[in-house]
Amino acid sequence: MISLQNLYILKLHICSRINKCSNLLAGVSICAMDFSFIEPKKGDFVYLDPPYHQSGERFYTRVPFDEKEQIRLRDFVYELNNKGVKIMLSNNNTAFIRDLYKDFFITHIGVTYSINEQRNLVNELIITNYKTC
Repeated sequence: MISLQNLYILKLHICSRINKCSNLLAGVSICAMDFSFIEPKKGDFVYLDPPYHQSGERFYTRVPFDEKEQIRLRDFVYELNNKGVKIMLSNNNTAFIRDLYKDFFITHIGVTYSINEQRNLVNELIITNYKTC
């Protein structure tokens, strides 16, 4: 059983962590919209998390995010790269995506998802225009 004193200490710890996160995110914009509406400047960092290739093009949006949209996103990533924007993008590990971003740094990662009490290991890609660890 947790004592009231321990609950108070836990609450202080949580509040402290929230404040630290808040300070780290000062000046950060988080958007959920079509990527083409953002206008980053040189030196900005942009993380893109599109509907993943071959995971049901309508899973997250009402508008299909098919291969044509994946190509439109890739073209946008090239524009940002040419402006000097740092880019990170995640997507499924498919030959199509690897080919689209062959000029960038690609890191393969395994991610475990839990859906309906089933744990599934999925191979994903982290794509950047800069070298990572």
